[in-house]
Amino acid sequence: MKKVIITAALTGSVPSKEKFPALPITVDEIVEDAIKCHEAGAAVVHIHTRDKVTGKNCHDEDQFRAIKETLTLKCPDLIVQLSTGGRYEVDAHTRNSGLRCHPEMASWCPGSVGFPTGAYVNTTEFYTDQAKYMLENNIKPEIECFDTHMVQNALDFYKDGLLTGPLYFDFVMGVQRAQPATLSQLGYLLSMLPEDAE
Repeated sequence: MKKVIITAALTGSVPSKEKFPALPITVDEIVEDAIKCHEAGAAVVHIHTRDKVTGKNCHDEDQFRAIKETLTLKCPDLIVQLSTGGRYEVDAHTRNSGLRCHPEMASWCPGSVGFPTGAYVNTTEFYTDQAKYMLENNIKPEIECFDTHMVQNALDFYKDGLLTGPLYFDFVMGVQRAQPATLSQLGYLLSMLPEDAE
């Protein structure tokens, strides 16, 4: 029987402490919650960092490194997956700060999508450079797919040798103005995948 892989996404990039008081946003809070999730059965934790003043999503390399190193010491079998997402205007160097911490995994989004509040832009150059860096540094991409074209882009990269198998997909469904959270859409996405994909 194949084991189920549980990934705990602790903060996301949008939720706020004001709306969700239990939301972990400091390094200590994130580490504490990640350990609890691991003890409850999570094999992977997806990590975002937050600005120390505003509490908003950021890509603080020092925080990423502190979280990763602490969790590696306390939970050596927990896979720490760092975010490279950019649902707000931020440059490529900043978005890649988590990659420079050399995590086991990191998010990788091979395409752009529109949200009600603005575009989530991932240019071909940006996600190609990320794929090359992750391949060279043995970082497993979590392929974040907000629509079917992103699955196809990942398959093309796999065919060209820029991704290695088994491919690890995350279907982001039900976000406004992106793919719907329906069984028919999920079935179509699954039908696109290679047999050994996760």
